[in-house]
Amino acid sequence: MQPGPDPCAGEPCDETLGACETGGDNGNAAADPNQVVTIVDPCLADQVRIMLNKPSGDLTAGELATLTYLERSGSSISSLSGLEYCVHLTYLALTSNEITDLSPLSGLTELTDLTLADNNIADLSPLAEMTWLEVLHVSDNRISDVSPLAGLSALVVLDLSRQSGGLADIAPLGTLTALTELSLSSNGISDIGALANLTELWKLILYWNDVTDVSPLQSLPKLNALWLDENPIDDFAPLAANSGIGEGDYIVLTCCPGLLDCDTPMPTRRSAATRTRWRPGARTSSMACATPAGRRRPCSVR
Repeated sequence: MQPGPDPCAGEPCDETLGACETGGDNGNAAADPNQVVTIVDPCLADQVRIMLNKPSGDLTAGELATLTYLERSGSSISSLSGLEYCVHLTYLALTSNEITDLSPLSGLTELTDLTLADNNIADLSPLAEMTWLEVLHVSDNRISDVSPLAGLSALVVLDLSRQSGGLADIAPLGTLTALTELSLSSNGISDIGALANLTELWKLILYWNDVTDVSPLQSLPKLNALWLDENPIDDFAPLAANSGIGEGDYIVLTCCPGLLDCDTPMPTRRSAATRTRWRPGARTSSMACATPAGRRRPCSVR
């Protein structure tokens, strides 16, 4: 039996659509496997049905427990209610939706990879006890308080870029010593002192912030991919003192005032064409200046 047509494709969801589940009780995730479950959001329900190859009929707790992977983007999903029954979910990606409440995810003890970029999330507290999470992408949301993440000791990849109100305090991230990749671009960050503890970091994205002091990066021996472009940095000596940074590493310092002999035009913050992105194999010497056209040449540092 083939899944039915997608009622949510290209249009915001409407609860009057046939994919909207009815009946059941979203109670304890350890329910009887025959318990009928409500997936409140019709587009999320539709995606669950696609994954289960069940276009109609009641959904049960036992059926939801068979899901390990779920992904749906750009469908105006606003509620995660019902996903608490997906107790064996390991990967969840719901990019570009309208999600605000993460509480249905808090008991998913096998969920290790979570992507919720470009939603309306402001509160990360439902994730505070999810110490098993390894990958978390929550860029382009409304997060201002990152303290709920302080106990997520298993995190190795974290993306908090481009929060609508910025991130005034990233000190709680200093406890995440297993991190290897961290993205914090476009958040108005000035103090990166907490990053000095993250000695496993090899990739750090900090472009379009207000960083002036990069001395905390001196103690990161594994750092070999670093974006610091468009920050008011005038002293790069701490980077030169980092014994782990050397030839073959990728460091982007475009339009930082401490660069000499660099005539790259200052890009506007909204110009996507001026952004420099790392590509496997696209390595340069230890310090590089990137032009909007993508050409790179060495720049002197003070």
